[in-house]
Amino acid sequence: CLRPRKTLFVLPVGIMEDHGDHLPLGLDLNIAEALAQNLAERIELELQGWKTVIMPSLAAGIDGNTRTWSFNIRGHVIRDWLIDSTLELRRQGFRWFVCVSGTDSPRQLTAIEEAGKWISARWGKWRRPSQAPATFLSYTSGEPRIRDFRLSWKSPFLPDPIEHGGKED
Repeated sequence: CLRPRKTLFVLPVGIMEDHGDHLPLGLDLNIAEALAQNLAERIELELQGWKTVIMPSLAAGIDGNTRTWSFNIRGHVIRDWLIDSTLELRRQGFRWFVCVSGTDSPRQLTAIEEAGKWISARWGKWRRPSQAPATFLSYTSGEPRIRDFRLSWKSPFLPDPIEHGGKED
């Protein structure tokens, strides 16, 4: 049984694009899914009583970083997918949501930020993060600390984004 106040839903998203012969076509989505798994394991290990649900991934992005081939969609599609997913879960009493993006293009991150702003406006202002009716941020860092996650209400993005398509991949 999932407890609404101690359940985190993770929504992975990453563009399908060609990175050449040396990397897989779905690298950005693979990154998002690996980060989602990493986050889920760390949340459940470090925060007693918490459960994490990794939602089905969205294999799409706004700006591809390659010139060969990429599956690009309009920004509002990602924004609306995040809003609609979160709204439905919110109606069921859940309040904690994280978007894990394997694509760190400015327009991709802006769409995620817009979804977070819309969700926050929907449920009003709060004084402290613990009172927030919904929390939404982009998680693109490979090894953030739980402290970074807890303080993320100050910024919709966590620090130290991973290198895209390079030696870190």
